[in-house]
Amino acid sequence: MLVRLSLLALLIISFLSSDILSQIVTEEYATGLSNPMGLTIDGSGNLWVAEQGTANNDSRISIVTNSGVVYPFLINLPSEIAHGAPIGAEHVIFDIDGKLLIVQGEGGSQHSESILVVDTSGFTPGDPPLTPLDIEAVYNIGNYSISQGAQSTNPYRITIGPNDDWYISDAGFNGVIKRQRNRGTLSVFTQLGSVVTTGIVFTGTNFFLGTLSAFPFPAGSAKVYEIDLTGNEVIFQTGLTTIMDLAIN
Repeated sequence: MLVRLSLLALLIISFLSSDILSQIVTEEYATGLSNPMGLTIDGSGNLWVAEQGTANNDSRISIVTNSGVVYPFLINLPSEIAHGAPIGAEHVIFDIDGKLLIVQGEGGSQHSESILVVDTSGFTPGDPPLTPLDIEAVYNIGNYSISQGAQSTNPYRITIGPNDDWYISDAGFNGVIKRQRNRGTLSVFTQLGSVVTTGIVFTGTNFFLGTLSAFPFPAGSAKVYEIDLTGNEVIFQTGLTTIMDLAIN
């Protein structure tokens, strides 16, 4: 089970030293967001934010400009209660063709448990926001995860890997689903048993995948796995707690 945290963070680490903490400077960048979960940045430096919403079908994607002003881009996405908290849009990234990929979490809507594709070309912050009618394509991940034996499904993060294929971390499936770009076929890239998979990044030669254990998230129980291009995994880092996302500098 994932705790839905309203934060803009890349990685929560339980054993940050006081020396590192003393060097961290934080400031308020944007306000008025509703349960922000996933972030990406475009070529102009605008921040794109996936907001979970409040479980009233008010999940959305927003744009935060360099000056910190928030503009809605896509509104009225499904947001439903699961595990005691709202789940809606989980993550956003730009595909190689410039389209926006939205990871929609678990739920009963036609857009839930899927990767949504939206064309952002021609949109300027401040324009009237798009709606689900503007979604170009919906790729359901949840049905495939269930067909592969998962008891639940919750697509959570996505990264672009070799051959520009999609690699989706499904927190319910406890693994990663691969979508082949050329043929659109889905396959199991890796599955890690009982751990919950969270953030995933591709380095160009391998993947790193964050995980956490079941609630209440015992201290030191979360791990980062290193995964090769054939899906074989080894433990890269232990002793972490509640990993939500990963990034490579």
